[in-house]
Amino acid sequence: MPKKLIVATLYSTSTYDCRQMIKGQEHAHQLPEPAISGTLYIDMMKRMNELEEKVRVLSNKPTVMPPEKEEMLSAALSQVNLLEQELSATNKALEDTIFQQKGLTAYTEKKKKKRRFFNFCGQKP
Repeated sequence: MPKKLIVATLYSTSTYDCRQMIKGQEHAHQLPEPAISGTLYIDMMKRMNELEEKVRVLSNKPTVMPPEKEEMLSAALSQVNLLEQELSATNKALEDTIFQQKGLTAYTEKKKKKRRFFNFCGQKP
């Protein structure tokens, strides 16, 4: 347990300060009991020390990624890039097909109108 915390806690309690200030004076009200007992406080300090030690261990670990995970990540990224290229090619092919379909639709509509016009006039195209 850190010594600084123990010493600071012993000398900073309200009981210690009140006794130093009052020195022999009788006071009308009784000081309240501490919110937690000494054993609970010691247990809490031990757990806090363990946590600080775990933080120290974790902060000292290197932040370098293991080679296996780095290889997996690069493989996944290359797969994503490949899929993006395939998607782009498919998208372009779809746009070309839609453009051709619109052209064919316009051509057939034009032929239908021409046929109707000639049928209306009684002529054959």
